[in-house]
Amino acid sequence: MKFNRLPEDQRQALNLYVKLMRAANVATNKIHRHLNEDNLTMSQFGVIEALYHLGPLSQRLSYKTTSLTRGEPTMKTLHVLGICGSLRKHSTNFGLLRYAQSHVPSGMEIELIQLHEVPFYNADIQEPPAPVEKLKTSIERADALLLACPEYNYSLAPALKNALDWASRAPENHLLAGKPAAILGSGGGMGSARSQYHLRQVCVFLDLHPLNKPEVFSNAFDGSFDDEGNVVNPKIQKLIVEQLQALLSWANTLGS
Repeated sequence: MKFNRLPEDQRQALNLYVKLMRAANVATNKIHRHLNEDNLTMSQFGVIEALYHLGPLSQRLSYKTTSLTRGEPTMKTLHVLGICGSLRKHSTNFGLLRYAQSHVPSGMEIELIQLHEVPFYNADIQEPPAPVEKLKTSIERADALLLACPEYNYSLAPALKNALDWASRAPENHLLAGKPAAILGSGGGMGSARSQYHLRQVCVFLDLHPLNKPEVFSNAFDGSFDDEGNVVNPKIQKLIVEQLQALLSWANTLGS
């Protein structure tokens, strides 16, 4: 199939298909439910139906070859969303994300989002406020997540858990399910190790796919950060770069 010769509406349908098949275990009835909600034309629906029966998208249209605007497949930049569980102005955890953003490998870009204005999740809120909608839009646009996880009382920070709770309420958990993620964190003692392992348990239910290694545990009180929360420890800096490279490979493996 020569994608460059397809009409515009069919190319748009293919892009939608990429999003729908991000998780390899999406059931057929779930796909059809999403298609019905998007009010596709018969032409668009036909393209998606044909592709679905060809087999898993992850084997044919990985993030390396999903650009359909030219005649030849092109590299698509992996868009990563960095979310920090700490709200402190000079947060060392946000410092980890800043370093990651400024040292991305080729083929990756990182967007950072703040959680200061995101309210606690409440099922009684029928119309989510603007900060929640912004968060959900950013997560939907992301190909992968980079989660900075501080440790409060041996567990993950409520701001980060709250952000994931809001996102998980989307129909069929489509904002999170099947997405690759990397976790890093700063804290006392074991450098947020306990909270990161709690977060991994949360990822199981949310169907996120966290990267196993390298793990980034950084002590916030041993001189690894300056007074502004910037990471200055070369060992931690090296680990962050290695983690980003591994995340890029992991996302490719998952076909994100």
